[in-house]
Amino acid sequence: MAPGVYSKVILGVDMAGLALSVGVLAACGYLSFFHSSREHLDRVSFRLLVYALVSHVIFGIVLLIDCFYAFPGWHCSLLAFLINFNILFSASIFFCVALNLMLVLVYNVSGRMMEKYYIIGSLVLGGACLGSAYASGRLGLNTKNHLCWYNDRNPAEMPRWVIGTQIFWLLLLSAAELGVFLVIVAYLLPFTFDSSWTVARHSPDSESQARGSTRLTIVKLRGIILRIGLYPLVSCLMSVTSSVFSVYQLREQAAPVPNGALVRLVGVMIYTGRPLVYSMMAATDPAFC
Repeated sequence: MAPGVYSKVILGVDMAGLALSVGVLAACGYLSFFHSSREHLDRVSFRLLVYALVSHVIFGIVLLIDCFYAFPGWHCSLLAFLINFNILFSASIFFCVALNLMLVLVYNVSGRMMEKYYIIGSLVLGGACLGSAYASGRLGLNTKNHLCWYNDRNPAEMPRWVIGTQIFWLLLLSAAELGVFLVIVAYLLPFTFDSSWTVARHSPDSESQARGSTRLTIVKLRGIILRIGLYPLVSCLMSVTSSVFSVYQLREQAAPVPNGALVRLVGVMIYTGRPLVYSMMAATDPAFC
């Protein structure tokens, strides 16, 4: 498949996602000036979402540059670093959204206290994985998809670097996201079917009233809680799907596989479509409703 086809697909999908991401961030900035809306945006999970959207904007801009300047050289290695770093960073941030939701709901941990650790951990993970690949000269022009990615100068070693610095961590984060989401759902089930909170609310005991008030709050907000939980769930789906296509592409590096060009194109669309998918979800976030 001609390189021009990849560029057209990337330009179409990426520009739509980039424009929507910028629009959502602009809306967040505008609403933050109003006191009535600021309190709805002042939520750790929403701020984590904003960090991920900023990462996707950087990802989208770098990907556009990659379409026009995918030539061998240090700049291509840098573009590959930024692209893959932002993929891993955003996946880590969405895992932190799920982790924060579980810690706050189940273990009463302060999300504000943990926020800085979420950011530091995501930066360290992306920097360590992609920094090692960049320093080892494994990032650069990939002649198969004509993009700045993991270079294919040494096909025998390329799979180990792609798996060790990206695929493994994406799948690990995906498994963790799924596990945390199931914990959250399991925690919410008693509040859905148990009506004992009504008894606790009318009890003269203050501790029982406090428990009843907490239960009532969770019952009222369980729809929003589950909606927030969709971010890591979608991130899990995107990461697993992109990892599968990456493994397929690694197989093609060693030997031609059936419909290889079509699979590469679909893989590029999934990678490129991240900003579009997440910005669409952010635009319907409960904070805007």
